[in-house]
Amino acid sequence: MKKQRNKKLIRIFLLLLATSIYIFTNLSWHQIYYYTHSQKTDKRLTPIIVVYNLGEIMFKPKRETDGKYEYVSPGNAINYNESDSFSYSFKSDQGVPRFHTSVGVYYNNENTRINFQLDPNLKIIDIHKYSPDDITEEKPTPEDQAIVDRYVKQLTDHVLETRVTPPILNLQWLYDLTFDEEQVLHLDDE
Repeated sequence: MKKQRNKKLIRIFLLLLATSIYIFTNLSWHQIYYYTHSQKTDKRLTPIIVVYNLGEIMFKPKRETDGKYEYVSPGNAINYNESDSFSYSFKSDQGVPRFHTSVGVYYNNENTRINFQLDPNLKIIDIHKYSPDDITEEKPTPEDQAIVDRYVKQLTDHVLETRVTPPILNLQWLYDLTFDEEQVLHLDDE
């Protein structure tokens, strides 16, 4: 009798453990999906969630191509090679405090790179232009912000359309119940 009771308790414990692990991994691995489908989230910040959680939608580690798009993780970057002479990327910089993202535009024929540093609301903080002869800092203009917004939207929309799939068991209700914007956006990281 006692042996059967112990076996039953062990089975219940293992079932609860397996269920807890499944729920945790489901919520972690499908964070982009849950964020974009939640009523509690700020949809303007979706690009930040996409680039920060890029590793969860990649099939192979490190670097992966999808036509003209390239995904890199760790380092979390989405690159788009429009032609041999022009490309741009959206990335989350690691090793810096808080949420730091940037958009880089590369003119390969001219060997020039323009880097737009962005704040957590995806607004340009500063612009640096790198060429073989010079490094200059430029003031952001509304046209620059429009370009950055267009590039970020194109890069993240491609990921959302081609890579983000719904989970087999949708736990949207649990995600919404436990949603903490500071934790999801990593705003409490130091």
